[in-house]
Amino acid sequence: MARTPGVGKRIADRLRAGGYVQASGKPDVGRFALLYGWDKTVLYEWIADRRTPTRELDRLSQDLGVTRSWLLFGEGPAPRGPLGRPRYAPIAGGSDLASVARYYVKAAAQQLAARYRRWWALGVEAQVTPAT
Repeated sequence: MARTPGVGKRIADRLRAGGYVQASGKPDVGRFALLYGWDKTVLYEWIADRRTPTRELDRLSQDLGVTRSWLLFGEGPAPRGPLGRPRYAPIAGGSDLASVARYYVKAAAQQLAARYRRWWALGVEAQVTPAT
C-alpha cells in the first residue's frame, strides 16, 4: 500500500490536541479507537507511517476534524477545532466500560448473524444445544 510520509505525525498530533493523550505524552490510541470504532492496530500502523489511510480517509478525517488534504499532505493551517463526535459515548465519570460492553455485544451479534446467514445460504438448520 502506498505511504505518504508525515500522515502518522499529523494523526498523533491531532489525537493529542483532541485530549487523547497518555501520561507519557504519547497519543491515547486505545481510547480513541474504542470511542470512535477504529481498530487500534490499524491506527498504530498509520501513526508509525507503515500504512496510509486511503480507503478510510474520509471517515478518519471526519473523526479527527480535519480536511483530507491536511491529513495526507499537511496543506493549509493546522486545525484547532474539536475532533468529530465519537460513535460510542463513555458513561458518566469518564469510564469507558459501557462503551466496551456495547462494542463487544455488537461485535458478537454481528458474528452470530453472519454465521446464521452462512448456514441459511447452505441450507443447514441451526443446531441449538442448551447450556449445562
